[in-house]
Amino acid sequence: MRKLIWVALLLAMMPIAQAKMYKWVDEHGATHFGDNVPPQYQNQVKEIDKSGREIKTGQTPEERKAREEEKLRQKKNQEQHAEQKRIDNALLGTYSNEREIDLKRDRDLQQVEAAIASVGMRMKAVKAKLADYRRQEEALVQKKKPVPQSLADDIASTEAERQHLQDMLTLRQREKDEVYNKYEGYKKRFIELHRSEQATPPAKGSK
Repeated sequence: MRKLIWVALLLAMMPIAQAKMYKWVDEHGATHFGDNVPPQYQNQVKEIDKSGREIKTGQTPEERKAREEEKLRQKKNQEQHAEQKRIDNALLGTYSNEREIDLKRDRDLQQVEAAIASVGMRMKAVKAKLADYRRQEEALVQKKKPVPQSLADDIASTEAERQHLQDMLTLRQREKDEVYNKYEGYKKRFIELHRSEQATPPAKGSK
């Protein structure tokens, strides 16, 4: 109370056109008042009125940053909620029961498995060709004869093709896993939505 009275008297003694008064706390915990704030306290200075009370002059840069981050977080949550609602509506509008989800999953998996089988057949043929080239190379080496450049090129290109097919098989297998997991997620969410509907009490007046 004495501090507020002292500040009020100090302000009352100052000319009307005097600069604004500020309050700050130093590193020792002591509170200071004045119109000339030391540079090291600029970030924590607070403006005060004639009665010594703090004046809300607006948000600090840290407060503004926190507020903007909170706005972005809320916006992201709203967008995620809207997207989930869209997916839920599409899910309920597309399928009537879990069996339909399983059937659609199996059809999609069959397409991926057919692609895997096709690549597997190509891989089998390429491996056979590569093995033949390797046998020719080994026979020449055993006879201490030079390996023709054409044979070396065939081996290199066939090996590259084999690696390419192996990468395709890896991608297709990953795609198969993703399809399975996607529909398992659909089914889990479908069950959750129906349980939620069953748990929701009917509106008043409904039969």
